[in-house]
Amino acid sequence: MRPYQKDALLTINQYLSSGSEQQALIKMPMGTGKSTIIAVTSSYLTSVQSTIVVTATKAVKDQLLKDITEEVWGKMGITKRPTKNVCEIKPSSLTSLPDIPTVYVTTIQALIILKDKKNDIFQSLQSKIDLVIFDEGHKEPASNWQLIIRSFGKKVLLFTATPVRNDNNKFQIDPNYTYTYSYQEAKDQNYVRDLEFEFLENRNDITGFVEYIYTRFEEYILQEGLNTSNVKCIIRCGNADEIRAIVEELKDKSTVIGIHDRFSDGENSLLKNQVPEDIRTSDIIFWVHQNKLIEGIDDYQFSLLGIYESLPDPRSLIQQIGRVIRKGEDSRKAIVLLKDNESHQKDWWYSYTEYERLISLNPEDIVFRYNNYFSRVKEANPSTAYLNKKFLKRFSVDSDQEVEDKLKKYQIPKKANIYEAIEDIDDIHPAVDTMIQEITEEFARMDILVLDQFKVEHKQIGCILYSVYENSNVLVNESFLEIKLGLTIFCIIENKLYYFDSNQYIPSTIYENWKTVNAAQLKRVFSSDSQFSSMTIQNGSINFNSFNRMIVDSQDVSRMVPDVTDKFNLCTTLVGSRKKRSGIPSLRSYVGFSNARISQGTTPVTLTSYLNWIEDIDRTINNLPYQEHEIFQRFAPISDIPATVTPVSILFQIDYEKDQLRTSYGTSTELDRIFYKINNSKFTLEWDGNPYEVEIKFSSKKEKYTLELTNPITQPNVYVINKNKKKMSLLEWLDQEQAFQIIVEGNTHRYFIGNFYKVGVPSDYNWLINIFDENELVLPARKKKVNEKGKLDPKTWKTMWDPNSLFSLVAQKGTNIRNDSKLKGLLTSTDYLICTDLQTEIADFITISESTDTVCFIHCKAGDSKLSASAFQEVCGQIVKNLDYVNKGSERKPYNIPNWDGDWIHKRYKVSINRKIHNPRNLSAEEIWRKLKDIQNKPESKTFVIALMGDAFSKSSYATQKRKKFEKQKPEVIQIDYILNQTALAVERAQAEFILAFNKL
Repeated sequence: MRPYQKDALLTINQYLSSGSEQQALIKMPMGTGKSTIIAVTSSYLTSVQSTIVVTATKAVKDQLLKDITEEVWGKMGITKRPTKNVCEIKPSSLTSLPDIPTVYVTTIQALIILKDKKNDIFQSLQSKIDLVIFDEGHKEPASNWQLIIRSFGKKVLLFTATPVRNDNNKFQIDPNYTYTYSYQEAKDQNYVRDLEFEFLENRNDITGFVEYIYTRFEEYILQEGLNTSNVKCIIRCGNADEIRAIVEELKDKSTVIGIHDRFSDGENSLLKNQVPEDIRTSDIIFWVHQNKLIEGIDDYQFSLLGIYESLPDPRSLIQQIGRVIRKGEDSRKAIVLLKDNESHQKDWWYSYTEYERLISLNPEDIVFRYNNYFSRVKEANPSTAYLNKKFLKRFSVDSDQEVEDKLKKYQIPKKANIYEAIEDIDDIHPAVDTMIQEITEEFARMDILVLDQFKVEHKQIGCILYSVYENSNVLVNESFLEIKLGLTIFCIIENKLYYFDSNQYIPSTIYENWKTVNAAQLKRVFSSDSQFSSMTIQNGSINFNSFNRMIVDSQDVSRMVPDVTDKFNLCTTLVGSRKKRSGIPSLRSYVGFSNARISQGTTPVTLTSYLNWIEDIDRTINNLPYQEHEIFQRFAPISDIPATVTPVSILFQIDYEKDQLRTSYGTSTELDRIFYKINNSKFTLEWDGNPYEVEIKFSSKKEKYTLELTNPITQPNVYVINKNKKKMSLLEWLDQEQAFQIIVEGNTHRYFIGNFYKVGVPSDYNWLINIFDENELVLPARKKKVNEKGKLDPKTWKTMWDPNSLFSLVAQKGTNIRNDSKLKGLLTSTDYLICTDLQTEIADFITISESTDTVCFIHCKAGDSKLSASAFQEVCGQIVKNLDYVNKGSERKPYNIPNWDGDWIHKRYKVSINRKIHNPRNLSAEEIWRKLKDIQNKPESKTFVIALMGDAFSKSSYATQKRKKFEKQKPEVIQIDYILNQTALAVERAQAEFILAFNKL
């Protein structure tokens, strides 16, 4: 054995005989014989005990089985291997465990499956094991893995070349039992190969890249004086298609194999989905992959590495390079070939070698003790300071011991997530204690330093003060740790939990024991007179032809015209406040209905004030009776759990910019699809070309759906870093966040992130009454029907339209309207009134009121029906096509304005009248149009577009139809609903308000 291997074994032996309850770490660079130490430790140092050797991948597990059973002993010249039994753990075939000391070899995935499917055998295994050895130990802290490994409750020995993690699950390493052998030491002592980087200029196309790699391979053989038979080359790609193309280019030049999960057996003899077991004895020269050969492949013949697609992070690069620096009997060097625009990969390698050098000089730095660091930084703070216009003293946890003083010591904004207990709470006080304990234990596992914890006994409140750190985000290859304080506070009131954390951390105990409060209660935060400045609308349909989510901002969103189709959409967030009253401040509140989050303002308040606010919120959301704001009536209402919860389709709510899906190798990835049809509660998730059957179930107890793979042995290599910076599998994350939308059988309900909604336009949908303006007319000839402009072909010419006409009603400024209608008010206040009818008019009339800063565009239409859809179709079509003239921001001017200076003359009606019916200052048409635009540009001005209907609509007839079920209503009613609603929306988007004025029938 080599000297450093003996030193490592000495450290291990001391650890095994110690009373340490932490982990030991053996850090050695790639290719320096970790397998030998693992074999000796598991077979000799624990000869009368059982040991389990755990790996991250099947390929590494298979290689370790060979090493422990045969190959290590052959290399050491030992003809007879130790007698200790060696057993591979395969959950599918494992029925019992041997009763003799055994070296168990397995993968972490196999242990997870064993625990889930055969827990009795897993518990038996736990009782037999005295030592856990984890190869590639840099992966041990992953949240779902560490629970398995640490559940054995035995000593843990970690082996790694790179103890680097990208999440916050830190090691629990005993610094007294840490052995470090650096890459630089191994290189200086000639135990690993020298390494050179070379760059390929202008070789971005696959053909050019392969040509260069193959030529360089041939040159390398000659330069190093080697035989082709004992040199192998790895080519790293970015996806399966690149692998397939490179294999195609190489197959006529040399022996080659491509390896990727997407390849299926029988597709091509040169394409495999698993690494061959005979890799050391294989005569294949070129090995092309994406992630399959990054770690755990120990064959000294690999000497060249070509990187067509760069590795995603430094650790992956180091692992990949580790495959080519393993030294054999000769003195060949290793070559890494990079494209000329990938120089950062070389920088990553040298940053790693510098890390290794510094660790060898300062081995204590391999384990960072944040509590010591925090204490030093705290004491380095000045004893007093003048900041933020305040005189401040240095922070000290111990300076205030009384709870009342602590409540005044800290401040947070008025924000909280609200949950309900899944199980009723009989005694709140123990529940507070339990939650504090569970959160602090989880913080410890995440290397979050808990500074203080306390309760407010009489209010069932728990509070935890802690500190976290992160590296400065402006640095590339250097570290500067930035620390900050954090505060968690929660309050349990009956069965409700009010929770806040200053770093948005949500502990697992909340996901396990609590559910978000029903959104129907959260609506009570807003009174019936609230104004809303912003809302988020989620599309209730699952398709690719419309918006998914929309954020609407306005001075008051509730005053905006609703869309009939909003009844198929979900309101997921609202920002609003009470209408301002004299002397009463109006505080703006935010409510997120999906995550049950409430906030009010951003200014922090003391914990005392915060807790008073929580009590006020609790009273508000439990307040009955409650008058609901009308804004909630425009969207699909939140409902109780429907009679059937059978899912028929699912849409994952994944924001790839925010949620950042990654493979276990750190590569960014996306699902092939996010929308799936569900049959018999199962659907086939697709990722990287591979299918994964998922079963979906609904828990009536937790009131949520869960997703489970029907075959947990094969799962997509997709992970998400959650809000707590924990690495979770895709399905774990989807379950935890309920990040999906489901259409329920029957198509009347939707499930969206924790709530059910009932979608569909109800038969009594009556929003349109808000635009109705019924006018009671007093006409000289009311026995006749109201017409538009008069009778055709009268005997004599007149200077005014027929008294029974809509044109006369407007021209007379509504004098024959006897009720206080909107139309009468607008006409009565009119200063300028122009008839713009005929010659492609933009409206029949335009009115201007200087006293009220009001502009009206009036379109007239008479009919002979109480529910005339055709009349609405015609007049609304006229309105929509002329909205560009209505828009306040438009400078488009009617081309026929000069005609407005003349008379309105029609031979059939025999009417001749000056178009400028009311013109107090005798302005020209051009001047009147400019006055109109000047008024529109005033911030407080209003523009109305009026559809004035004569004998074409009856409000009472419409109301009678709306009281009927859909199938009983006249078809014209639905048509009228959609025509008017879409017109009102179009008018609103043109910065105007739509009015449907009609005479009472």
